[in-house]
Amino acid sequence: VKGPLANATAGSLWVIPGAVTYLAVTAGQLQFNQFGFDGPGVKTLLLLPITMRQILLGKALAMVAYCSLQYAFLFALLGWMVQPSAREIVGGVLLAGCLLVAHVAEGHWVSAAFPRPIPFHRMQGGGLQGAHLFPLGLGALNATAFGGAYGALLRWAPLALVPAMVGALAVVVLVYRAR
Repeated sequence: VKGPLANATAGSLWVIPGAVTYLAVTAGQLQFNQFGFDGPGVKTLLLLPITMRQILLGKALAMVAYCSLQYAFLFALLGWMVQPSAREIVGGVLLAGCLLVAHVAEGHWVSAAFPRPIPFHRMQGGGLQGAHLFPLGLGALNATAFGGAYGALLRWAPLALVPAMVGALAVVVLVYRAR
């Protein structure tokens, strides 16, 4: 939270999408490596009498719970420091939802394509190199698309912010469910 809120005096036009994106990036190691903490235990998951779809849905629901708590704290801090309008907060929550669903959906694929363990004693131990930079690129693409849309809408069509972000979230959820 420190990074994006350090410049909160600039107004909330880019503070909210910046803070939401920053938080989404910090959760990226978990979202794009959903089996990283499982280690050899992933074999046990695969032997359970449930489908892979159910395993991925469970991982997605756990990520939603984890990130929702983080976003609740973030928006409480943003409300206190920046005093954004209700429209900006609702749009920011929808932006967070878009990023979360997109990252989880993409994370299912990236987790299977580029598996790597996450050490329990420190989160930064995985080190992104070579093909592992792919998740970083996906996160940047998502941040640019959704955060840019939020900022542009707030700047040039503020009344369309919430409906457009609802539409974007609905599309992302539909794409996720279609997989």
